[in-house]
Amino acid sequence: MANSSDSARQFFKTIKKTGGTPSPCYLIFGEETFLLDLALREVMQAVLPRGVNDFNFDQFHGREVVGDKVVGACETLALMGGRRLVLVKDIASVPTPQLHVLADYLKNPCPSTTLVCHGQTASKKLQKTTKFYKEAKAVGVVQEFEALREWEIGTFLKRQAATRGLTLTPESEDALIKAVGTDLATLDAALEKLDLFLGVGQGARRVDPDALLEIVAATRTQDIWELTDAVARRDLRASLDLLTAMLEQGQTGVGINMMVARHFRQLWQVKAALARGLSKQDIAKEVGMNPFFVDRFRDACRRFTGPQLRHILGVLLATDRSLKSSRLRDQILLERMILAVCAG
Repeated sequence: MANSSDSARQFFKTIKKTGGTPSPCYLIFGEETFLLDLALREVMQAVLPRGVNDFNFDQFHGREVVGDKVVGACETLALMGGRRLVLVKDIASVPTPQLHVLADYLKNPCPSTTLVCHGQTASKKLQKTTKFYKEAKAVGVVQEFEALREWEIGTFLKRQAATRGLTLTPESEDALIKAVGTDLATLDAALEKLDLFLGVGQGARRVDPDALLEIVAATRTQDIWELTDAVARRDLRASLDLLTAMLEQGQTGVGINMMVARHFRQLWQVKAALARGLSKQDIAKEVGMNPFFVDRFRDACRRFTGPQLRHILGVLLATDRSLKSSRLRDQILLERMILAVCAG
């Protein structure tokens, strides 16, 4: 079964090969808004390479959609024999009776019009059992852009960097994800900063971690990664210093404890996967992380036995309960947690 990034890549390849004969319908939806919006731009470019105007484009939106008006726009002939594009946004919010009207239209769509239905479905899912969905799949192209898993982010970074003539080392990919997180739009914006900073170069420009961190400002994500690494190293002084700094920045005790707990759950999962003899790539897929992080977690696993990890997870659970119910300050509760972990 293809993963999310493979499916998205195949969609974009197909769009570029339309050769002036786009599908009568594109249904594009999903949780990954960056790829979804990129797909919409690519489809519109493929259908109307010279751009949109009042004569070749109509747009409708969500709950305001009236099926007959959309169909009327689709059946309107384009000026001077060109193509028309009719866009329906927020397709998941279109009332069911209006979707039935669109489904009936798709049984015999206008050959000179492309109907594009677009939906960001993070909060409201698109029902795949409807008559409309089945007709769209039968006559056109249906593509869901699921949120990428952590281990797929590295592939995305490589491809986006390559389009700008940049080459990221595995270490710089790791550093970039730590610095700005895993949101694709934020990562792409960071690559754009790198591109502008490095200027025009001959061939692919190599980006090492030191150069990257000079260009992309570190965020609070960097702090939490440093803290979880310090705790996993059992570096008591560094852990307490980072904890104090994060609390002074206004970060919550519950949030800090949650991220440390996540780190140790992943350590537990990696340790179990290693015991089963899984490869680096298989561990990344099973745990749901970037493959470049696996080596670090593998090294950290050596510092803890299975019983110790079980005990630490118990400490973190107790700390979470105390942070939500105790009258003690967050710093005191978190310092106790760090002391328990670092003391072994």
